Amino acid sequence: KVSLEFLTNAIKKRCTAFVISDFMDDDFEKSLRIANHKHDVVALHIYDKRETELPNVGLMLMTDAETGAQRWVDTSDGELRKSYAQYWRNREESLMMTFAKSGVDSVKIKTDDDYVKQLLMLPITIPSFSAIWLLELRDYLLKTNDLDFLREMLPYAKKVANGFVQH
Repeated sequence: KVSLEFLTNAIKKRCTAFVISDFMDDDFEKSLRIANHKHDVVALHIYDKRETELPNVGLMLMTDAETGAQRWVDTSDGELRKSYAQYWRNREESLMMTFAKSGVDSVKIKTDDDYVKQLLMLPITIPSFSAIWLLELRDYLLKTNDLDFLREMLPYAKKVANGFVQH
């Protein structure tokens, strides 16, 4: 929330701002909406797959990273693990709704995934970004020879190229 408010207040000219975060904060929707109204905000939601579910490892001491509070949790409890997985899905759904309501493009990036590939999947809605996106896609494909990804990205590349030519 604070960084979004800083962006809105400190950067006077319209810009494209990439917000890289785990978005494990509450009450930032208004700040996000205001920042996106002034700038083109793109949310890069970073998460670790281990955050999505509790492992079945018995008793585990968990520490709240922000408060330092500690609590023992019995991860062998199937209902607890199921409840946590549902909490994660609800949280992700709520976060995607927040981005959509705020008009913010977003991409989820797992810490063990190829982030370049994920960034190339971003919907391109910023005209000035189109040429850069096409060049990055070309460079990525030249380096990786990933034909499956090429087939997947071809419709996007055509849309971006057509939009770029019209501007």
